[in-house]
Amino acid sequence: MTCDDLPPLMEAWLDSELDTRGAADVASHLEQCARCDAVFAAARRGNEHISRFLRPPAEPADTMWQAIEKAVSEPARRPLTRHPITWAAALLAVLAAVVLTWRATPHPQEETSPSLVAALQRDHEEFLAGEFGPAFTGPPPAHVLAAAHGRVDAAAFAALPAGEGITIEGARLCHLDGVPVAWTLVRHHGSPVSWIAVRRGELANFPALRDALATGVPVVIEKSGPWHFAARSLGEYVICALGQTDAAALVALVALAR
Repeated sequence: MTCDDLPPLMEAWLDSELDTRGAADVASHLEQCARCDAVFAAARRGNEHISRFLRPPAEPADTMWQAIEKAVSEPARRPLTRHPITWAAALLAVLAAVVLTWRATPHPQEETSPSLVAALQRDHEEFLAGEFGPAFTGPPPAHVLAAAHGRVDAAAFAALPAGEGITIEGARLCHLDGVPVAWTLVRHHGSPVSWIAVRRGELANFPALRDALATGVPVVIEKSGPWHFAARSLGEYVICALGQTDAAALVALVALAR
């Protein structure tokens, strides 16, 4: 068994679903490979973290998140390589095991609160329908920043991922339920991903995401129909991505932003 054989077995290993021979093969490889052993140990600690978190809540169930789903719902599309950058991204994807899937049940007083996920999904679907596209490439023009009235700056448009299989096709200033955001079209191995950066202070307009990030999880993820959504804090901004790609790939993608 090689390093490239292990990633598809990760979830079954965590859930103790491997047969005796498969478990023995994984154990044998982990004894010989410190790098794989570290990755699998991180995943195991993630599962333990979730188990502690899922103790019965003191509050009524309808005041808690409705469900915690597995962050990695599909196997990786491509095997991991031994390249250190790829392994770093893979490790971050594995840490999705400690990421909470965000499916909040609205409180009665919050039923009219806008959802950033829903707003971004609408824009993404409009983009796919050809209703709009990128307005510029590279740094934002002065008139774009002026139109944001100081609520979005050049740094927001620069907070992008970089790596193998990632291309940046352009950006524009968008408004999600009235909130200005830096929107960029990112293609991840050819699949379109709507990428936005929104100031942390603007999350008062999106309380569900604000509260999810306030729990301290490194990445918040949600699945909405065919789309996966991922968000993480990055300095004064929160970066978010939505696309029809698997959760692990999207988590790794937002982890690459600097």
